[in-house]
Amino acid sequence: MLSPRDYHKVVPFSHNYLMNDIVIAKSASTKYLGVTISHNLNWNQHCDNICSKANSMLGLLRRVLSDCSMDVKSKAYTTLVRPQLEYACSVWNPYTKRNIHQIELVQHRAARFVFRDYSNFTHVTPMLNQLGWDTLEQRRLSHQLSMFYEMTRFGCYLTSI
Repeated sequence: MLSPRDYHKVVPFSHNYLMNDIVIAKSASTKYLGVTISHNLNWNQHCDNICSKANSMLGLLRRVLSDCSMDVKSKAYTTLVRPQLEYACSVWNPYTKRNIHQIELVQHRAARFVFRDYSNFTHVTPMLNQLGWDTLEQRRLSHQLSMFYEMTRFGCYLTSI
């Protein structure tokens, strides 16, 4: 049997929070500044949300720009879809293969859209190389490095004041 002192280590405390004498409901996840944060701090729901939005936008572009040149399609993807996949990515950079693969699939669909090549027998990697697109994972790491550089530069500035 657990002593009263050790009981809180096994069973976390549960508190009800009130606002105007009304209990605030608990939530498994919440959206803050466009980033979905879950109670267990994994990024599955956030990745699902952004991939769904990006795929919807890519579908719209596919319907609207079907007769346009490759350059127009590429610019449409990089200006309308990719920012949805990269917004605040230095905060939520996924670490699971599931999430990384799910996000990369959006870019693979975009490359197929640009080249108008939907065959299962062609590989996407040469298309990405020809377009000059880095993988989204590489871009996220680059964004993180930039953020850390800015943090150290800003931190040095504060210490010299």
